[in-house]
Amino acid sequence: MILALKSGRLSAQDWIEAFAAKMPELEVRVWPDCGDRAEVDVLFTTRIPKGEVASFPNLKFVALVAAGADRFLADPDIPAHLPIVRAYNPEQALTMKAWVVYQVIRHHREMPQYEADQKAHRWDRRPVLQPRFVRVGVMGLGQLGGAAARSLADLGYDVAGWSRGGRGIEGVDDFIGPDGLMAFLARTEILIGILPFTRETDRLLDGPAFAALPKGAYVINCGRGELIVEKDLLAALDSGHLSGAALDVFRQEPLPADHVFWDHPKITVTPHNSSTSSAWGAVDIVIENIRRYQNGEPLRATIDRQAGY
Repeated sequence: MILALKSGRLSAQDWIEAFAAKMPELEVRVWPDCGDRAEVDVLFTTRIPKGEVASFPNLKFVALVAAGADRFLADPDIPAHLPIVRAYNPEQALTMKAWVVYQVIRHHREMPQYEADQKAHRWDRRPVLQPRFVRVGVMGLGQLGGAAARSLADLGYDVAGWSRGGRGIEGVDDFIGPDGLMAFLARTEILIGILPFTRETDRLLDGPAFAALPKGAYVINCGRGELIVEKDLLAALDSGHLSGAALDVFRQEPLPADHVFWDHPKITVTPHNSSTSSAWGAVDIVIENIRRYQNGEPLRATIDRQAGY
């Protein structure tokens, strides 16, 4: 089997070494120097110039390097029959849930205020609201969102999840589809977005959605920047309806140096690094699916093209 690699954040050498250690018989070629593209069986990439996928005529499947299929699926020339395997890496769930839990606790336990108190040499013990009285809502309950929701429920928070079809996670109340959105927002004091970018999620959190949240709600977004209408978020923050936001993803990345988010007193910005992983953990799903193909078994973790993830 031959795999063509177009790496993302990690170097090509990282991926080559991981594949060599775990599947030494696999030949890895680095894009764009892929030799005879008719020989390539698997394309491993995050995004690739439009039309390039069609230049590999004998692909068995495409595997995605990173979470989020939207950038890859934007190519209209991808053959309709070609299976696409989503990125699946336990390390991503670990780092994502750690970032989310940190942001929730940082807000819930008023850590920015305590940091200000320290600078002012001010001893001010505030009452602590027990987690069971803090209503957290997670939008998106896939590999990453589900891990975050479980961790928050384990910490005692009152957790609900909103998703397309419900997930049945123990300790997490399900709100399902468009009909469940407003009720989900109305009960959510800390809102966490871990949704993929699709036609349905684009601009989902707009003025009416923010207005549906309780006054003083806090917004955390680490799924896709396209989820949020930025001007509506700013208006909700500046009016006092929302108490703050922690944002890791943005409609334009890198976030422009002159963007208002950088200096807004109610916004925490991180540079799209809430979820990170190594090549070592990410190659396993690719190797498993290569072996599944060789054994005539169905591929695992494939993308639903219509759903967009």
